[in-house]
Amino acid sequence: MSRNKPSIIIADDDLTIRVVVSEAVRQEGWLVIEAEEIPELERLVTGGQGDVVISDVMMPGGNGLETLSTI
Repeated sequence: MSRNKPSIIIADDDLTIRVVVSEAVRQEGWLVIEAEEIPELERLVTGGQGDVVISDVMMPGGNGLETLSTI
């Protein structure tokens, strides 16, 4: 993965929302990484991916707000 652009993780279990937000962020020059459930978000962050996270609250595997406080 290229680190020339800042990267953002868009975490949402709703595909439509994830696609719309991801496309808007890409148009602003960000590298987008998508996650559709909390364990995936945690794995990405633990692996050192993502400079910023935008997360839905209620997702499969947990609560986005609680997860953000731990990552």
